[in-house]
Formats: sequence, structure tokens, C-alpha cells
Amino acid sequence: MKRIWLLVFAACGDNRALPAPVVDASCGDACPPTCDVLLTGNFDEATSSLAACPSLRIGGPNDEDVLLAFAIPSPTLGTSFGVQIDIGATPVAGELSSETVTGWSAIAIESVLPNGACVFLAGATTTPAGYFTMTLASIDQNDQTSAHGTLDMTLSVLPRTTDQGVQTDCGRGTTEQLTVRF
Repeated sequence: MKRIWLLVFAACGDNRALPAPVVDASCGDACPPTCDVLLTGNFDEATSSLAACPSLRIGGPNDEDVLLAFAIPSPTLGTSFGVQIDIGATPVAGELSSETVTGWSAIAIESVLPNGACVFLAGATTTPAGYFTMTLASIDQNDQTSAHGTLDMTLSVLPRTTDQGVQTDCGRGTTEQLTVRF
């Protein structure tokens, strides 16, 4: 089966900026790479960690595609954002988006006492879907940690109604912007 990819190149500007990369002077060039995360919208957070960096996995509808998988910790929420993007059977560097990728998802669930939760959700099969753009600057599918680039994603913030019938207060907005430099 041949796959046809139509790439849409778009650029947009805003006032969100990732913090400068964190450099640990104690280990110099021997330091492991970190990935920078900026969350804005419903709450604001800027972090840099190795745990936020993606890994490559095999998966997809036929277990033949390469998945770019993130487990992005959020100290503010006390949980992680799980993100998976199907980048195809033979991924190459370039521009990808929710318009060009059919398999992608993102979720984080923040527990809110008593019995409430805030669900941060986006994906190809979710409602509302959210969206993403990604510049995949480099990748070697034979190296599990070789992917480098930038991911920008918009997730919906969905409050869970508690068992007592009260809607959880999830903050000031209904969307969260996630940006990762990896």
C-alpha cells in the first residue's frame, strides 16, 4: 500500500518563548541532553529535563510505523503529559501537523480533591481534537533517542464532574498550549 503525504507548511508568530537551554557546568559536554517544555494557557510552567525527551517506538495500525512518544512531567499538575505521534514507517526530517498525521494523541489527568479531575486532551480521534505542528529537525529510526525538533500542541482542558455533581474548577482557561524543544 502506498502512502501519499501532503505537507502543509505554515508559520505563525506569538509571544510564547521557550526558556534558554539549561547548561550544567559540572559535567560540560558530557551532560545528557535535556528537553525544554513550556506550558501556557490554563496554567503556566517552564521546565527542562531529560524525562521530557521523546523516544522512538514501533506501533501504529500495523505495528510497522515509528511512534514518537513523550512522557512529559508537569510538576504543577503532579502528573505527566503522554503524547504519541505516528511518524510513519520510514520517518524523515520535515514539517508535520495534525492535518498531515492520522495517528496522534495526548493526555494528562490532574486529580483535584475531592473526587474531581481535569483532563488535558487532544488527538486524532478525540472531541474536541486539538491540533499540533512539529518540526522534526533530525531523526535516525535506528537510534531510539535520535529525534530532535520542536512540537507545538493545543490541548483542551475538560473538567470532570465530581460524584457529588459539582464541576471541577480546572483554572482560567479551556485550552493548554504545550511546546517542547527536543
